[in-house]
Amino acid sequence: MKKILAILILAASVAVFAGPVLAATTQCCQIHSTFKFDGQTWEAGKCYGNVSDACVDVNGKQLCSATEARDSWGVACVLNSIYRATNVIFAILLVLGIILGLYAGYNFMTSAGDEKKVETARNYFLYAIIGIIVAFFARAIPSIVALIL
Repeated sequence: MKKILAILILAASVAVFAGPVLAATTQCCQIHSTFKFDGQTWEAGKCYGNVSDACVDVNGKQLCSATEARDSWGVACVLNSIYRATNVIFAILLVLGIILGLYAGYNFMTSAGDEKKVETARNYFLYAIIGIIVAFFARAIPSIVALIL
């Protein structure tokens, strides 16, 4: 039950962070982190889209001017959203893993040789290591998606 709850929380977090970005109806997007995709480098801080279209939001406010016309700018915008979401997930999991590791160390130090407390501390430490490993896998997801696409 705890595993299912953890998966649901992770899926909800991704939906909360990536959903609004993916649902934004603009004709271009601003890249937030530099990455390579489709044989091209997508630079942070630049806007990409169709040059013939004005880069405006749904209210008509100009967001930025499209600096280049690229065929795959829509997929790059989705990858940009995935990068942003996984960066947030990475930070949260890393902080939680470090806190859990410190708590495990505290439990080790205060166990006073009690086998049950030592076993509990070992389990917390194992969970902290697993959490940090999952955080690094979350960080690798955009690169894997870019390779697949």
